[in-house]
Amino acid sequence: MARIENSMYTPNITTYTYPGTLAKEIIQKPKIDTPPLSALYSIRNGVRSKEQLHLMNPLTSVLAKGTATCEPTYTQSGSITGRTIETGLFELNLSWCKKEFQGLLSTYNALGDDPALVGDGLAGYELGGKLRSLIVDEVLEAARLDVWKISFLGQSAYSGSSVYSTIDGLWTAYLDGFASYCIKPVRNNLPNGSDSVLNTGDAVATFRMMWGQAPILLKQMFTSGRVKLFVTGSMWENYYDSLIADCCVEGSWNMGQDGKTKLYCRGIELVPLWVIDSALENEETPYTDILRHFAIMTLPENNVFGVENQSDLNNIELCYDCRTKTTYLQGEMRFGVNYINCDLTVIAY
Repeated sequence: MARIENSMYTPNITTYTYPGTLAKEIIQKPKIDTPPLSALYSIRNGVRSKEQLHLMNPLTSVLAKGTATCEPTYTQSGSITGRTIETGLFELNLSWCKKEFQGLLSTYNALGDDPALVGDGLAGYELGGKLRSLIVDEVLEAARLDVWKISFLGQSAYSGSSVYSTIDGLWTAYLDGFASYCIKPVRNNLPNGSDSVLNTGDAVATFRMMWGQAPILLKQMFTSGRVKLFVTGSMWENYYDSLIADCCVEGSWNMGQDGKTKLYCRGIELVPLWVIDSALENEETPYTDILRHFAIMTLPENNVFGVENQSDLNNIELCYDCRTKTTYLQGEMRFGVNYINCDLTVIAY
C-alpha cells in the first residue's frame, strides 16, 4: 500500500538554542467569524444532485370592463417557471502519523515528546486525546470557512482552482442574472483591486442608490424586517466611519466612543461578510482583483442553499489503519446555491 507522507500538523521546530523552559502548550489562532448560513440563505436539505424549484409568477391583472353580454370572454393566463439548484461534490481527505509528528528519535521535538499529546508505544499511533480535539477543531473551522467562500465566490468556468470551479456561487448567479436583465445592479464602479480602499462616503452613497433604485416589491418589504444589506466588511467600516464623522454630533461621539456591533440604514440591518473580505484580499479566487467591495439588498429567503445533508457540513470521520499506522480524517458533502426571484435583489460593486 502506498505510504501517505507529510501528515498534518507535523511540528517544524526541531531545535532550540535558548536553554529555558520548552512550553508544550499549543495555542490556536482565532478564526474569522461568519454568520450562520441561514442568515444569507434558505437551507434546503435533500438536494443530492439537482433540484428544480417551481416559481408561480403573479398575475398582472384579472379584471376586465363589464359588458352587457351574458357570455363574457374567458381567457387563460399565468405561468410557472423554474429555477435550478445544482450541487457539487466536495471531499475532505487528511492524514496524521505519529512518527512524522514526533520526528526521528534523535531529533525529538517538545510537542512530540509530550505524552499528553502522543501516547507511548503502539497506543500513540492512533490520533487521540488533546491533540485529536485540537486537530478536529481546526479542520471543522477550515471547512466552515471553505463552505462560505465557495458558496459565495464559486465559478464553474474558473480554471485557477478545482475547488472554486466545482459550483457557481451566489455572486456568480447574481452576475448571470444581471447579464440576462434579471438582477438589478445599481452601481458597478467601486474600487476592485485586492488592496483597494473605498473613498470617504462610498458606502452611504451606495446605500442611497440601492434604496432609490430598488424594485418596489423589495422596497415595500423592508417594514417586515426581513430585508437585509449583506456587505463586505470594508463597506460596513466605511459606513461606520461616515456615521462617526458626519452624523449627528453627540450621536457620532457616542458611536466613536462606545462602539456599535450592529449598524442600520433606513432600518435595514447591515450584515458584514468578513470571510469574503479575507478571501478577496488574501487568496486566489475567481474574483480576485475583479471584485473587492460590494453590497447586496435582499431577503435571505430569496437565496437558496441546497445541500444533500446539512449535517455533512460539519461532520468528519476519523479512522485508524494499523497497516500504515496512520489516522485518516474524511468528510464528504454536496451543496450548491442560487437565488429565486429577480426583483427581490439589488447589488452594487
